[in-house]
Amino acid sequence: ETKVGGSSEPDASCLAGGTPLHDRETGAVVAVIGVMRDNSAEVRMHKRYQVMLNAERDQKVLLEKMVAERTVELVEANEALHKTNIDLDMSRREVADILENISQAIVTIDANLLVGREYSKYAERVFGRDSLEGVAFLDLVVPAEGYSQQRSELEEWLKLVFHSPSLNWEAAKSKVQVEYRLRRADGRISELKILFEPIREENRIKRLMVLVDDLTEKRQLQRAIDAKQEEIDESLDHLSDLAKVDPELYEAIFEEATEIVARAASSLVALREAPDKAAVIDSMFRDMHTLKGNAMSFGLVRVAAKAHWVEDAFSELRESAEVLTEELILQTEAKVRELGHLFERIQTMASRVLSRPTKDTGAVRSIKRDTKIEITNERLEWLSAWAVKNISNESKAEELVARIRSLAMVPMSRLYGRFPKMVEDLADTLGKRINPIELEGADIAIDARVFNLVASALVHIVRNCVDHGIETPALREKAGRPAYGTIRLRCFYRDERLCMEVQDDGAGMDAATLISHARAKGLLAAGEVPDDTEALQLIFKPGFSTAQEITATSGRGVGMDVVKSLIEELEGEITMETTRGRGTTFHLWIPVTVANGATPVAFSSAMDVVV
Repeated sequence: ETKVGGSSEPDASCLAGGTPLHDRETGAVVAVIGVMRDNSAEVRMHKRYQVMLNAERDQKVLLEKMVAERTVELVEANEALHKTNIDLDMSRREVADILENISQAIVTIDANLLVGREYSKYAERVFGRDSLEGVAFLDLVVPAEGYSQQRSELEEWLKLVFHSPSLNWEAAKSKVQVEYRLRRADGRISELKILFEPIREENRIKRLMVLVDDLTEKRQLQRAIDAKQEEIDESLDHLSDLAKVDPELYEAIFEEATEIVARAASSLVALREAPDKAAVIDSMFRDMHTLKGNAMSFGLVRVAAKAHWVEDAFSELRESAEVLTEELILQTEAKVRELGHLFERIQTMASRVLSRPTKDTGAVRSIKRDTKIEITNERLEWLSAWAVKNISNESKAEELVARIRSLAMVPMSRLYGRFPKMVEDLADTLGKRINPIELEGADIAIDARVFNLVASALVHIVRNCVDHGIETPALREKAGRPAYGTIRLRCFYRDERLCMEVQDDGAGMDAATLISHARAKGLLAAGEVPDDTEALQLIFKPGFSTAQEITATSGRGVGMDVVKSLIEELEGEITMETTRGRGTTFHLWIPVTVANGATPVAFSSAMDVVV
């Protein structure tokens, strides 16, 4: 090839072994060579196109395969999604059904402490609302009024839960209050138990599921069951106590108790308009103290405890005598009624279980054929009046009246029987040691109508001797006297009077001490200085007591004033003697004519006779 005009062209003259060619031949050869060159480029282009075509076909096949595979995947994914939607819809319906019907208050709350849309229908009932969504959770659980501290503590805890990224849930859960007893705006008392469970998203608490258990009905039912069980247990205890009571005294005891309760109820009604409220309250105190003392003397400790409970209410009345409120009186009336219901239950139990008949209002009732007949005092009075009026022989009439009256006489032995155990039990309670009580005059009989009053008076005095007269063993031994104290009870006639004497060998009374206690109780006027004899009379004042605190046995300032009132009701008197370091003796005097029923007395409590 030679360079011709700057281009490379083959030298035609050299094509045939270097033999030069003519120009025409040379041109033909050049033309052929050009064609060959063009064909070669076309072939190359065709090859390149074929490669590209093959590559495109392969890519198309691959793409079609990928599309087919993706289509299958999409179909499968769509089917799975459809199934998931169906399952999710079913789950939602199931959850909705559960929330609609479950007897459990369930709500969800967010970080703003608002209730979400997911909550149970029962929650509306518990919180008393038609809709809960968007309601502030604190308003549902802890009302702002009256519960500010509880509300503040719960709010602080909830904010801590939602805004602490590294919260230890178990530790936090243990610090929240779970039970609330709240008064609603409508006055209802709700008892709620609240449990929280976290709902997490990306490892953080986004919502809380709150389970609210309304314990109100459950607690009320449990309290009713407990009360019934307590009533059953109490009934068994009362039956056990009743088994110890002398059947002949049973009706008299509970008749007097019923009368005391009735008088207390009437007094509370009168108290509202009474000009001297303190006097009415003191009278109720004396009655209730008598009831309590009688119950204790027969070992009816549960009855005595209930009477002591009523005394607590009377004490509140006494403290508020100048500004009594209707609410306080109503509360006291409720307690008196409860005590009355207790006696009704005991009487019913006695009649059903112990075969002891309850009191009949009829004049005469047969207890057991040819054995016992109950005769009311009214019938005895009628018989006495009939004898005087219709029997002409005066001596025979007097004899018949005497015999009729003898039917109403009760021996002191029936009263004495209760004292040994009463003294022993009370001494044990007070940590004292006392010899068996010495009793004399058990064969002396007194009118049945007098019996209850005498019994109450003696019970008060004997209990007073144990509580205030006899000292503890340590004090007695320190004073050089026996650790065991002694109490004597005698009954005898002297100077046309029946005397009941109660003596203890205790420490005796100190006039200065009595004056000091009376002054502390406000029972002495400013500047009033009683002599020793007057000082001893202070123990008979209502409200007087030397006890430092109120107990089941003393501290009310009710006791000896009861004795004085009872004896005065019998037209009698009470005297006393005391010597420091040697003891105290009480004498209860009542006229013989009253003791044997010859003189009519307007008794506040009467006792029918069993002959």
